[in-house]
Amino acid sequence: MELLNRQLSAVASSPANPQSDRERLQVLAISIAERYRTLGHTQVKSHVSQTFHLLLDIMQFFDLYHSGHSDTALQVCVCVRVCSSPNYDHIKLASSPLCCIRC
Repeated sequence: MELLNRQLSAVASSPANPQSDRERLQVLAISIAERYRTLGHTQVKSHVSQTFHLLLDIMQFFDLYHSGHSDTALQVCVCVRVCSSPNYDHIKLASSPLCCIRC
């Protein structure tokens, strides 16, 4: 997991091009996150797991940003509490569909 975190952090801000290292790593990471959500995980240190999920959210932010959806990208930042904005107080953090990997 720590190795995957390092690899994800290196490509997180890159555009998601088809068949790129970023896309392959993102697909792998999402499948691992979904498996952990359904089956649970006890062998991974909590800070490593939290970093992993934060990196997935950051990748989602950049996917939205690069595709021209900057308002939705900002909502993701607010959802994961990377930044705050009084204009987005109506977002319910626990139930936001934008943070489906973490929540």
